[in-house]
Amino acid sequence: MKPHGPAIRAIREAKGIGIRQLSATTGLHRGYLSRVETGEVGASDETISRIAVGLDVPIEAVSYAAPQASTATIRRIVQLLGSSPEELDLETAASRR
Repeated sequence: MKPHGPAIRAIREAKGIGIRQLSATTGLHRGYLSRVETGEVGASDETISRIAVGLDVPIEAVSYAAPQASTATIRRIVQLLGSSPEELDLETAASRR
C-alpha cells in the first residue's frame, strides 16, 4: 500500500471539502480518514477508489500525486482536473505560465 494520505488531504483541501463531508460521501469514518491522511494507517485500493470518488477525481490523481508530489503540484492537478481538455495537455499548460 502506498502512502496516499498527503495527496488525499491536499486534494480535499484544494477542493474545499471537509473531512466530515468526505466521510459522508464515502461511508468511511472520519477518524479513519484522518489517520489515512496523516499516514498512520494505509488504505486498500478499494478504499482509495472510494475516496477518489468522494473527491470527484480520477483515482490516478491520488495515485500520481502520492507520495512525492508537493502540495503545489497536487493543487495544480486539481486545477487541471477542472479545466478544459486543451488545458489538460501539460506541455501546453506549462508553456502558458
